[in-house]
Amino acid sequence: MAAINHIPFELLLHVFSYLTLKSLITSHGVCRRWRQLIPSANVLPTRRTLFQLYLEIVSSPYFPQTRPWTLAKLIPFDREAYVAALLAQHNYLPEAFRLWVLEWPARAVFGCVWPGLPSIDISDDVADDIEKFWGRNRLCTAQVSDMIWVHRKTNDSASIQREHMPGLLVRSSYNEHTWLMLDEREGKRDKVYELADSPTVIRGEGDDYDVVHANWIEFQRATWARIERAASKRASTTESNPITS
Repeated sequence: MAAINHIPFELLLHVFSYLTLKSLITSHGVCRRWRQLIPSANVLPTRRTLFQLYLEIVSSPYFPQTRPWTLAKLIPFDREAYVAALLAQHNYLPEAFRLWVLEWPARAVFGCVWPGLPSIDISDDVADDIEKFWGRNRLCTAQVSDMIWVHRKTNDSASIQREHMPGLLVRSSYNEHTWLMLDEREGKRDKVYELADSPTVIRGEGDDYDVVHANWIEFQRATWARIERAASKRASTTESNPITS
């Protein structure tokens, strides 16, 4: 430990800037000095945001409640090969999603979507929005598919235009479908869509029944917020209805 404390902070900052997410997480736990220096390192912005998200999640009192189902179902997969398979089908993959697949610790996965989780259909009566999310994990297959963007220029139904765009299906149920947009154009790039009713059709932003997230990390944040709401509600219910002997 004495040797570690004598490493010049300039050198440490330089090294930290090259670390992967997993290595940053490990370094964060080495000592107080490293923990204080890491925020000042020139870390890739997307990796830094994922790192901050990880710290927020694992420090939450609700995090242990999300582990049993996930840890029981995790299976190993080749992360590099998974990303390569997607890029072989389409030449663009959002940076946040790519880094998440390559570097996010599998044991910290939440929300039941991950390439290393099986495609199990979780029914509505089993889902609790904490351990188990309703629907089927589609990320277990590295498959780029077609999304359909519907344009309506006027109220005339004849003016409707449909545009096919590449997307990655994340999760699906009979009336809810989550897609990661792979289109590179400004205004569409990197967005995550939670579609109601139609499995592939985006009716345009602004529809009450479709939820749009700015990027993959924002989708992950929204998923975690959903978990915290469900866990908080469960805790409140338990406190108001204690089991008596």
